[in-house]
Amino acid sequence: MVQLSNVGKLCLVAVIVLFCFVIVVSPVDGETTSEEAIAAIAEAEENLRVAYSSVLEAEKAGANVSGLLVKLNSAVDFVDSANGFYERGDFAGAVQNATMSSQLSEQVMVEAPSFRRLAVSDAAWRFGWTVFGSVVGAIVIGCCGFLGWGAFRKRYLRKMLKLKPEVSVDES
Repeated sequence: MVQLSNVGKLCLVAVIVLFCFVIVVSPVDGETTSEEAIAAIAEAEENLRVAYSSVLEAEKAGANVSGLLVKLNSAVDFVDSANGFYERGDFAGAVQNATMSSQLSEQVMVEAPSFRRLAVSDAAWRFGWTVFGSVVGAIVIGCCGFLGWGAFRKRYLRKMLKLKPEVSVDES
C-alpha cells in the first residue's frame, strides 16, 4: 500500500473540500432562474386566456363544457401555486406549476373545438328533426281537418235530405 506524506494528505483533503465547495455553491446548469420562472408563469397565463376563449366559444355553441371548466380551474390553481412559489423564491417549483398549468390549458384548447363542433352538429340535427316533425304535424292536422270536414259535410247533407218540407197555410 502506498503511504502518503503529510503534504500529500493535505493536498488530497484540499482537493476534496474544493470539489465539494464547487458542487454545493456554484450554480448548476439545471438551476432555475427568476427570469425563467417569470417567463413560464407568463406563458401559463397566456395559455389560460386562450383556453378560456376556446371554452367560451364552445359554450356559446351550446356545448356542455363542465369537464373543460374543471380542467381550466385546475390550471388556474397551478398558476396560483406557481405565483406562490415564485414569491417564496422557489423558482423551480414556480416553473413546474406553471408548466402543469400550461399543459392543462393546452389540453383544454385541443378539446374545446371538438366540443363546439359536436354541439353545432347536434343543434343542426335537432333543427332538422324539428322541421321534419313540424311539416309532418302540419300535414297530419291538415288531412285530419279535411277528412273531418268531409265527414261532417256528408252527415249534414244526409240530415238535410231527410227533412220534410212543411207547407204552411196562410189563413187570412
